[in-house]
Amino acid sequence: MSKCSTLLRAIAFALLTVTTARAGAINLSPERTGHTATLLNSGKVLIAGGVNESGTLASALLYDPGSGSFTPTGSMTAPRAHHTATLLQNGKVLITGSDQASSTLLKSAEIYDPSTGLFTKAASMSISRTRHSATSLQDGRVLLVDGKSADLFNPSTGTLRRLQEHLMPIAKITLPFCCRMDLFS
Repeated sequence: MSKCSTLLRAIAFALLTVTTARAGAINLSPERTGHTATLLNSGKVLIAGGVNESGTLASALLYDPGSGSFTPTGSMTAPRAHHTATLLQNGKVLITGSDQASSTLLKSAEIYDPSTGLFTKAASMSISRTRHSATSLQDGRVLLVDGKSADLFNPSTGTLRRLQEHLMPIAKITLPFCCRMDLFS
């Protein structure tokens, strides 16, 4: 099975929310939304955090596409939903940001180590973020971006540093009345 088809199959099961038992259905327990699903080097998928009617979750599961089963793994250091989870070149997973049921945004980060099944605290981002992006760069660093600012995670040093304010909103330019025109009419 190709890595792509394994990922697609794993994501399909991870996003499945089962409200009634059906023959052949896989129950994700506890049910969750706003979680992450990260394909690990082993072919298993780390499903971390999310939220359900009980609140924001710190729990994590491993999905095995070969057996179609979910097994618990360690819990995150903080409950998280709408966070990011990025596979690092060393096989560990960087988890950043979150919003929580109490409307608290997190700037904390943590690392999941598949060899131990444990989550450990990492350096914090410069600001709290949720629903942001995380992009693995070719050199192994991870770029974390929201609409206002960006941080760069360096896995070899374990540090997060704020980047220059390249993403600040562009100032509106007001033209003199004689130069204005309606561009969308």
